Amino acid sequence: AAGSLKLLDENEAKTRKLEMYIYGVDGGSSNKTQWDDLEFCKSLGLPVNPIAYLCQNIDEAAKAIGEIEKQRFSLPYDIDGAVIKVNNYLLREKAGFTAKFPRWAIAYKYAALQASTILEDVIFQVGRTGVITPVAKLSPVFLSGSTVSRASLHNEDEIKRLGVMIGDKVFIEKGGEIIPKVVKVAEGARNDNCKPIVFPEICPACGKPLDISDDAKRRCVNKLCPAIVKETVNHFVARNAMDIKGFGEKCVEELYNDGLLQNVADIYNIKVTDLNKREGWGDQSAENLINAVEVSKTRPFERVLYALGFRHLGITGAKLLAQEFKSMDGLINASLEDLERVNGIGYETASSVFNALHNRQVLDIVDKLKAAGLNMQILAVQKEENFFLTGKTFLITGTLDKSRKFYEEKIEAKGGKLASGVSKSLDYLIVGEKAGGKLAKARQMGVKILNLEEFLKLLNQNN
Repeated sequence: AAGSLKLLDENEAKTRKLEMYIYGVDGGSSNKTQWDDLEFCKSLGLPVNPIAYLCQNIDEAAKAIGEIEKQRFSLPYDIDGAVIKVNNYLLREKAGFTAKFPRWAIAYKYAALQASTILEDVIFQVGRTGVITPVAKLSPVFLSGSTVSRASLHNEDEIKRLGVMIGDKVFIEKGGEIIPKVVKVAEGARNDNCKPIVFPEICPACGKPLDISDDAKRRCVNKLCPAIVKETVNHFVARNAMDIKGFGEKCVEELYNDGLLQNVADIYNIKVTDLNKREGWGDQSAENLINAVEVSKTRPFERVLYALGFRHLGITGAKLLAQEFKSMDGLINASLEDLERVNGIGYETASSVFNALHNRQVLDIVDKLKAAGLNMQILAVQKEENFFLTGKTFLITGTLDKSRKFYEEKIEAKGGKLASGVSKSLDYLIVGEKAGGKLAKARQMGVKILNLEEFLKLLNQNN
């Protein structure tokens, strides 16, 4: 569906015969509940899923979940569960969000479909952090809309828990109806030809001895391991990291095999002439990739930090460290205790970052990226006079004229921090239309309240 929506040829798009259901109204409705908005959409002739239940209590919700499950396999589309939501928008506003999810909705997942097949073999893959992951090679079997021939076995502990052997009859299912995994061994079906799964002592990609770490995972610690290098580059160029368009896995594989890409810093040494004579490449595609590489140099420091792929460090942690230490030099000079003291950074993440930034190979790559022109410091250091919201906390509520993320990025670009709820430490509550419980609570606590016009004036005052 996503690929079809991106098509430039509308005639080709028509052949895909996409259909949709509408589940909500983003703006323009004065209704106070989602149910009323669904009725509003129906009145306009818009497609609304007829399978919806308005429940007065949790028992009615449980009954509705059961009714939907009875219809699950007769529907003309795939589902793996149903969503229970608070209907009233004001109550949703009061419930709020966690960092990732709404507190006013929850997905109820039905038991996954299972299929039985034979575990023919186990292969071992090397991930970006060097962890060795066992993958089941299966006799092909049809499950939930596709033929499955491989499935995850997760790790050595999981294999022991399952008690699985090569040659066993096993049951597989798709986690979230997407990722195949082995869930159990068929009882009484084992024969004399079954063999135990033997984990490697050396890396299957580079042949170096493996390390068994504290978390009982076998790991390749060779920074030059081909599998680690390629996966590290794939992570570096990914959308939420440096977002280098056109730098896909096939491109990484090709350039690595030709010796042009031995680490992430080599990305910035690639020239048009290295690409345009290759099979499948032309002048335009080569120039497009080089231009995308140049554009990536403008990514902010926290994205560069995340792109480096330090173990345990996600994008949120990278942002926290960037805000605290301001620059790569500040991070390198920080002690382990300094890193641990950052709110939201645990011991494992702090240790991983500290050890990485005291590794000579990593520091060499950082130096090369710095020389290539990547951002190694945040806006606070680059342009202190425009970082005037430092130390101020903000919360946004209500319906806005643009996405919430748009305004959150504006706040962070000026040094402000985002809060998850109304409290005495909140400096500003920014309110759009239909502001509810947060607005009332902020007034009680004496928090300064800004409408969008006042907020934009505040943002622009030092420009």
